[in-house]
Amino acid sequence: MRMTLPILIFSFLLLPALGFAGDYKPYPYDRSGFEKHPELAKEWDQLNKEWAGKIAPSEVLERQLNIMEEFIKKEPKWIEGYWHASHMSFELGMSSFKDKKNRDKIAKPIFEKGVKYAKKCLKIQKDNPLCKFYLGVNMGKSGVIDGVLRVLRNAAPIRDMWVDVTKSPYNHLLKGTVSLQGATRHGLGIWYRLVPDWFLLDWIFDARGDIDRSVAFHKESMEIDTPDVCRRTQYAAALLCRSKRNGTQADKRAGLAQLGMAVKLPVTNGTHAACHQGVFTLRANPMKNSCGFDPLKQQDTSKEEFEKQNPKEDDAKS
Repeated sequence: MRMTLPILIFSFLLLPALGFAGDYKPYPYDRSGFEKHPELAKEWDQLNKEWAGKIAPSEVLERQLNIMEEFIKKEPKWIEGYWHASHMSFELGMSSFKDKKNRDKIAKPIFEKGVKYAKKCLKIQKDNPLCKFYLGVNMGKSGVIDGVLRVLRNAAPIRDMWVDVTKSPYNHLLKGTVSLQGATRHGLGIWYRLVPDWFLLDWIFDARGDIDRSVAFHKESMEIDTPDVCRRTQYAAALLCRSKRNGTQADKRAGLAQLGMAVKLPVTNGTHAACHQGVFTLRANPMKNSCGFDPLKQQDTSKEEFEKQNPKEDDAKS
């Protein structure tokens, strides 16, 4: 589909501005699916152009997901179709953040669909970095709905997939100024904050948080990609969480400053809208909300909650 070529060329030209052109190769994007089915490709391009820089309604996101599902049916070996479908599952699931009453019921099956498509992708190409990234993203968001402490069995696999992506020689512009490598470090920054820093978790689940590593990954993410509202909000959460744990006033001041910058940044998609709302959640009670902050659903990562979600064997039998 010829209409996609200018977009791809623009993406490659933008790489130096994002700061990673010298360190990564452009992802070898396979355009064959678009070329074989020009009508679907035309609709895909039109929707992307029409809603670029704007918050697309759920109906549009659902149609974009359906287009990729049609591609997958027609071209079951086309790798790009699977990760695009997983990406659109994430976007559609995040669009439910305002509907707190029905959010869990609506969003979880959508994220699970994203997991399904990413897993199918990895069966075809086991080392594909985009499919690893979106598998982790959708597993993570599905886990946020259940509660992080209930799904700790998934924590290590998500971390390991994302670490693998950081070792990939490739980068790819995903949306706006968000790149695969920048977004993966952003995800790891969230992972190392939401997973508690407890020896017991390392022993049982091979997963342990580290707030210093969280801060470091967020800084790396913003060095690779231009900081947007989500980058600054999540970086703020990491700094405020470190302040809570270590009593460092400098981190608290820096975190609040990041929130001040985040709230002024453009909101150009549904995920940005959720992060923008998250600024006010963090400002309302920085010390209470920061360590368990997630723009989709606030997490309780206390030891009391862990014991509640993971009862001892004797307690479970009683």
